[in-house]
Amino acid sequence: MLLPCEVNARFVLPAVKRGIVRVLHEKFHLKQAEIADLLSISQPGVNHFLKGIRGTSIDVLSIDPEVKEAVESFSSDLVNKNLSYDEICEGICKICSLIMEKGYVPYKTQFSRGTRGFKAILLCKDMR
Repeated sequence: MLLPCEVNARFVLPAVKRGIVRVLHEKFHLKQAEIADLLSISQPGVNHFLKGIRGTSIDVLSIDPEVKEAVESFSSDLVNKNLSYDEICEGICKICSLIMEKGYVPYKTQFSRGTRGFKAILLCKDMR
């Protein structure tokens, strides 16, 4: 059994980070090193998000217009404002909470063994 916080940590948080990285790269044309500095992650980590190696369990930019807007708005704030660590954490947590509240993450998750390790197969009837 997975607790909601485990599902969030394994699937939602990486997917949100991937969405933010994609927006920063595609919309704001930031380089991987700049994105890494903004998010305090490694440049290879940014590369993995962009190549779809990490954070692929949910496509946060296409599941819901409200979620997409939240990701884009937060990404814009990252670029245009000097956000503190606490503000960055709060912004990412709000996006994760929105995804959880909208039911895009099931309380039951089945695992399958993929080529890149375990990958979630989301079992939610409300998935679009």
